[in-house]
Amino acid sequence: MRAERPAVMDPAEFQRLGYLQEVNRQFLHPLGLALAVTVEEDGTTSIGPVYDGRSDPEGFTFAELTETDKAKAEFVEREWIRRMCARTEALDFGIQPCTDMDHELRDQIRDVFSRLGPGDAAPDEQEGGSDG
Repeated sequence: MRAERPAVMDPAEFQRLGYLQEVNRQFLHPLGLALAVTVEEDGTTSIGPVYDGRSDPEGFTFAELTETDKAKAEFVEREWIRRMCARTEALDFGIQPCTDMDHELRDQIRDVFSRLGPGDAAPDEQEGGSDG
């Protein structure tokens, strides 16, 4: 466990880099939920609200995914793969197991990520601070 407090990401950066989009697109929207970033009149940003559309069996979708949205999705996917490789190597899991099924899937996932080296899907150095 870490002794020091982790850095805090500004909600605007969370949105700009595509993490908000991908949390919504891949996880929350299919469950009928949508997380937003609120921009106040003074320009400050905060996470929330969470919109609840669980009464709609189709959940939420984006009206259109632009080229910028697609680039953000690719950036987040490359980051996810890079981090899953590192976590699997260090922790013996990428996503922390919670159920017996998680333990069964862990071996399959570990096998997939063991075939990918951390450099195989790492984002370009120039992209690290870009909007993409």
